Amino acid sequence: MNKATLFLSIVLLLALAAMGGYIYQNEQDKDLIMQKLSATPTVTPNEIPSTFDGTEIESVTPTPTATNSAQSTGTLTGSLSFPSEQFPAKMEVCAEDTTSKAEICTSELLKETGYMYGVGYKLDVPAGTYTIYAKLPNDPYKAYYSKFVVCGLKAECADHSPVPVSVTANSTKPKIDPQDWYNK
Repeated sequence: MNKATLFLSIVLLLALAAMGGYIYQNEQDKDLIMQKLSATPTVTPNEIPSTFDGTEIESVTPTPTATNSAQSTGTLTGSLSFPSEQFPAKMEVCAEDTTSKAEICTSELLKETGYMYGVGYKLDVPAGTYTIYAKLPNDPYKAYYSKFVVCGLKAECADHSPVPVSVTANSTKPKIDPQDWYNK
């Protein structure tokens, strides 16, 4: 056997020994973790747990929320459009709260004959006041439901200001059409 083969054999044996030690240590660590987990006391809902020093923790009864979120939401619906011969495959409709600026969006497009151009949306939002807009993915431009839309999308309609929409619980606001793609 030459020196290179002997050296390579020794290095290979040391590597295998180190790997075996690593695997053994990981198994030991797993066993230790499992022992600690099985020793952790479980608490039933009616039991008052104690702290590590044995003193009892004050019992807290959760208070129910005043309103259910399903009861305090309303629905926005409307028709979508796009200034092109082809409607984009993906579009997002968002409601932006006029106070908090929080947004609720949907990318689910509804294809039904009842909508202008056959495409619409439905968006459930908490009660509040919103500005509604449509946009394409990864595009900052927003087509609002605006005074231009309310005016009939006519050239003589010069005001492109978004129209705030008030949503009340358990109600549906139809014909909120974010179609002002001409706002500059």
